[in-house]
Amino acid sequence: MRGRLRAELGARGFRLRDPVGNFALLRLIQAAPFSLPSAYLDLLRATNGGSGVLSGKGTGLYLTAAEQVMSEHAGWGVDEHAPDHLLFASDGDGGFYLFDEAGRVRSCKSSEVGSPESWRTVFERFEELIAALGSAG
Repeated sequence: MRGRLRAELGARGFRLRDPVGNFALLRLIQAAPFSLPSAYLDLLRATNGGSGVLSGKGTGLYLTAAEQVMSEHAGWGVDEHAPDHLLFASDGDGGFYLFDEAGRVRSCKSSEVGSPESWRTVFERFEELIAALGSAG
């Protein structure tokens, strides 16, 4: 799965990083506020971070490396305002992508972190985000 996903993302122009190491992945799994979606773990195994765009959305996506997820999550106060979500990516323009324990992908601006009721659902399943990953050109 890892090799196939990596090749597919690379072919779509998503800028890949080296896959996550086992220790970093285990630390994230243990620190996360809920069980992480298997599709997210597969993505980290294929590329521990990276960048591109979300096709059809026209927005950038900067996938946070596993080693930095929890510090970004806490640094922006998500753990305080929405402990049932995990910040895993940004758009490079003040926007964040988070998922909840049901696997839905939500988005908000940095100014909205303290108001989870204003967050928008952009994908019902994390797999939909993976299918939309690509490049700007």
